Amino acid sequence: ISQYGIAGPLVKDVVSERHVKSSGMACACASSLVPPCALTAGKLAAPVPPCSIRTSVGRPLPAVLPKTAVRAFGAPLGRWRTNARCASHPTALRSHLGASALRLWSHQGVRCCSSTTTAEPNVVAAEGSPLPRLENAAGTAEDGSKPADRVAPAQPAGDPGSEPAIKSSSGPKKTSGVDYTTLLACSLEVEVPARIEQVIQYEDRSVCLRLRTLEGSGTLHLSWHTSAARLCLGDPPARGGASEVFSFGEQVNQLLNGKVLQSVSLPAAWDRVAELQVGVRPTPDPATHRLFLEVQGRHSNLLLTDGDRNILAAGYQVGKGQSSLRQLQVGGHYTLPPPPSSGLAPSAFQPAPEWQDTVTRAAQLAADGKGKKGSGGSGSLKGGLTRAFQGVSPGLVADLADDAGVSPSAAPDSLSQEQWAALHGAWLRWLARIDTNSFAAASTPHQGRISVIGVGTHSHAGSVSELVHQYHSSARGEEEAGLLREQLGRALGQAQTRLRSKIANFEKQAQGTDFAAETQKLADLLMANLHQVGSRADSVEVEDWDTGELRMIPLDPTKTGVQNAEALYKRAGKQRRAIEKVQPLLEAALAEEEYLEEVKLTLEQLGADEMDALRDIREELVAGKHMRSPTVDGALAKKAAAKARKIAKRRQNPLAAFRCFVSPGGFPIIVGRNNKQNDELTHNVAKPADIWMHARGCPGAHVILQHSSDRADAPGDADILAAADLAAYFSKKRDELFCEVITTSPKHLSRFKGARPGQVLVAREKVVLASPKRAPSFFPPPDEDE
Repeated sequence: ISQYGIAGPLVKDVVSERHVKSSGMACACASSLVPPCALTAGKLAAPVPPCSIRTSVGRPLPAVLPKTAVRAFGAPLGRWRTNARCASHPTALRSHLGASALRLWSHQGVRCCSSTTTAEPNVVAAEGSPLPRLENAAGTAEDGSKPADRVAPAQPAGDPGSEPAIKSSSGPKKTSGVDYTTLLACSLEVEVPARIEQVIQYEDRSVCLRLRTLEGSGTLHLSWHTSAARLCLGDPPARGGASEVFSFGEQVNQLLNGKVLQSVSLPAAWDRVAELQVGVRPTPDPATHRLFLEVQGRHSNLLLTDGDRNILAAGYQVGKGQSSLRQLQVGGHYTLPPPPSSGLAPSAFQPAPEWQDTVTRAAQLAADGKGKKGSGGSGSLKGGLTRAFQGVSPGLVADLADDAGVSPSAAPDSLSQEQWAALHGAWLRWLARIDTNSFAAASTPHQGRISVIGVGTHSHAGSVSELVHQYHSSARGEEEAGLLREQLGRALGQAQTRLRSKIANFEKQAQGTDFAAETQKLADLLMANLHQVGSRADSVEVEDWDTGELRMIPLDPTKTGVQNAEALYKRAGKQRRAIEKVQPLLEAALAEEEYLEEVKLTLEQLGADEMDALRDIREELVAGKHMRSPTVDGALAKKAAAKARKIAKRRQNPLAAFRCFVSPGGFPIIVGRNNKQNDELTHNVAKPADIWMHARGCPGAHVILQHSSDRADAPGDADILAAADLAAYFSKKRDELFCEVITTSPKHLSRFKGARPGQVLVAREKVVLASPKRAPSFFPPPDEDE
C-alpha cells in the first residue's frame, strides 16, 4: 500500500479463481481489477453480501473483497455500482469493508443501480482533520439507506431546501422550496393552544386545520405536495371544497375535531420534520394524537399517530417494497427519519478561518462528485455550503450571498478576504436569527425567490406564513395550469387528427356522384342489350353509345339479364342516397374543425394564471366528447369546485372573470377568455347600447365596448378603434399588421340551430380596419409586487 497508495496502477486479471479459493472463500468471478500488492498487504475482509459489484466501465469485481484491496483502489477504480440485491443488506458495505477502508474514497463512493443506494464514505483531510461526509448525487446516506428509508427527497442530505421545478405554460420554473429555516419560522407563528374546529382536505395532498384562539381564528395549511410541501398559516380554502372525496382528511377530522392543538415544534435538529401535538386540553395534559409533517420533496408525507406514535392514518403509506429500513403504514409505529448523515451542524462558535477552509474543501469535493475530473475547478459557494453543513439549502445560500454582496455560484478561491468576512458575517446573522427566533419576510420577484431572513428587494409587512402561503399557492396554481394546458393540448391534437381523418373519408364519399352516374349508365347499357346476354353468362360486351367503344359489364351468372340490371339500378340509388347523407355530415365535420381551431387559439392565448378559463375549456371538450369524462372522484371534485366558484362569483364583481380594459375615452372594454365566456358576454352581459366586435373571417374573442346609460356622450372613433385593436389582438391574426374587425349591436346577434358556445349569427355588420400591434398600449401596467 505504501508503494501504490490510492494512485497505484491497476492490473487486469491478476486474481484467478485458484487464488480466491485458496483463501477459503467463493468468488463470483475470476476476473477483477486489483493492484497485485493488495492481496499480499493484509488479511481478507469478511464477505460482502451476495451482490454483483461492477466498476464504472462494467468490469465485474469479486463478491469477496479484501479490506486492503479496497484501501488500495482509491480513485482509479471509479464508482462501483451494485444491483438491486443490495437492498437486503443496506449497511453491509460500510460494516464489512470498514470505515477505514472507505475514508480513501475521496470522490468515488458507491452507488446502486436501482433506487437503493449505498454509502459514500467520510473524507479525511491530509492533516487528519475530519470533514463532513459528502454524499453523492443520488443523496446517499452513510449507512447505505435508500432515500425512501428516510422518506426524503432524491437530493443530497444537508441540502434540505432544494428547488423543485414547477412547470408552467412558459416552461419549467424554479421555486424556492421550504427549507429548515422557513419551516422553523412558519412553525413559530402558530399560536397555541388553539381549538381545532375542523379539518378539511381541499386537495389530494393538502389539508387545513381551522383553529380558534383567544385572539381570533385562523387556518393552518399542511401540504405534502411534491413541489410545494409546507406548513404555514393562510387564507381558508374556498367554500364547497371537495373534502368528501378524500378519506384521509375525513379520518383526521373525525379524530381531531374539537380537540386542542397543544404545540408545534421541529423534533429533529436541522431536519425538515414538524410535529403537532394534539390533546383534549392544553398542556401539561398528555397528547392524545400527533401529526408529523415531513417536508422531503417527492417523499413528503403527513402522518397521524396516537399519543404513543402508533400510525392511525397516512397521506402516503410506505411499505417494504419502497423501503427496507423504515415502513410507514397504518398500524405500525412511527419513527423519525434517521438524522442527516452528511454535513456538520452549523455553529456560531466555529472560527472564521476553519469555517472558510471547510466550505472551500467541501466545494472542491462537491465539484469532483459531479464528475468534473481533471477540470481543475474549485466548485461553488452553493455546492460547498449545502454539502458541508446541515440545514442549508440553495435558497438560503443565495440569501447569504446577496447579504454579503457575492455570487452564490462564485468559486471559493476567487473570493477576497473582505468578501469572506462579509459572507461569514451573513452566516452569523442567520444563526443569530435562528437562536433568537426572529425572522423577516422579504422577496426578490424578478428571481422568483422569497426569504425569511429579510434579504430581498421587497420587504413584506405581513408574516412569514402569509408570504410562504401566497408564494407556494401561486406556484402550485401555475403548475396545475401548466399540467391542465398540456392535457388540453394533447386532447385537442388527438381530436383534430380524428376529425381530419373523418373529413377526408366524407370528402371521398362525397365524390361518389360520378360513381352513381357510372353505375346508372351501366344499367342502361345492359337493358339496351339484353338480347346479347346469354344463359348463365358472367359478363357481356356492349357498345358505349357515347364513345362508340366496347365495354365489358360483369354479371352474376345466377341471375338473368333483367335481374342484373335491377341490381345495378339499386346500387346506383344507394350511392345517390349515401351522397345526400354524407353532405350534411361533411358540413358538420368542417364546422367542428373550425370550432376546435378556435378552441386551440383560445388555449394558446391563455396565461398561467387563468385556471378558471382552462377549466371551462376542459368542460367544453368533455361535453363535445373530445376528452374522457373525469373519474368518479374527479367528478365529485369538479362538482364541488364548480359550486365553490359559483358562490365566489356571487360575492365578487360579475365582470372579474373577463379581460377588462379601458378605452381612451374611459369606456369599459370587455374581452372573453374562451368560448364559454364569449357566449356569456354576448348573450347575458352585453346590452343593446353596447358595441359588439369580432375579428372577421378567423377565430377570436368576443369584445364588448360598453356604453353606460349614466353617460350622455357616446363612444368616439378612438374608443371604437381601441376596442377593435383588442379584438384583432385576441384573434388568430395577432401577428399580422392589419385585421378587419366586424362591429354591430348585440341586438343583431342570434344563436343558430346546433351552434356551439360562442358561435353567433350576425344580421348587420360594419367593418373597421384595426391593428393588433396597437393593442398592448391599452394593457394595464404590471404590478411590481406580484
